[in-house]
Amino acid sequence: MGGKNGNLGNHMEWFEEAEKTFLKILAERVRRDPNGAPILKAIDWTEINDLLLARTGLQYGMDRLRGKYNRMRSVHTKFAELVTGNTGVTWDANSSQVFAPVTVWANYFKRDKIFKTFKKHGCKFYSLLGIVFSTSIASGTFHNPSTIRSQTLEEERMIEVYYK
Repeated sequence: MGGKNGNLGNHMEWFEEAEKTFLKILAERVRRDPNGAPILKAIDWTEINDLLLARTGLQYGMDRLRGKYNRMRSVHTKFAELVTGNTGVTWDANSSQVFAPVTVWANYFKRDKIFKTFKKHGCKFYSLLGIVFSTSIASGTFHNPSTIRSQTLEEERMIEVYYK
């Protein structure tokens, strides 16, 4: 996803490392905000742009950052719908691969071409996207995929004791 660099007229590419850095900066802001999801104003976008420049050497500008933010939110929403909204769909966080029945994929392919990307490549930064865009994504020990039974109250208590 590129654009034009307003200063130089050069094509601006969103490299994987720049995307990851952008998401980490956003995740830091979410963790600092008492409500979990800050409302970003022009001054915030300028600060984020400066941080990206310092960390990656790339300067995207406020409009490009907002556009990338909105596209990433859309990716998160669609990927979350895929992995949480269907029985039999599993996601391997380590390999970033999604496993689903052929019929499920066929239905999603009709809706949006991004699901073909999800089938081929998964969603590499889904965990970071979840921090930035979700208010309640369970992960780690307490996550509960639809393919296994729910933890009992006793199992949850044992896990809580273990991790305290």
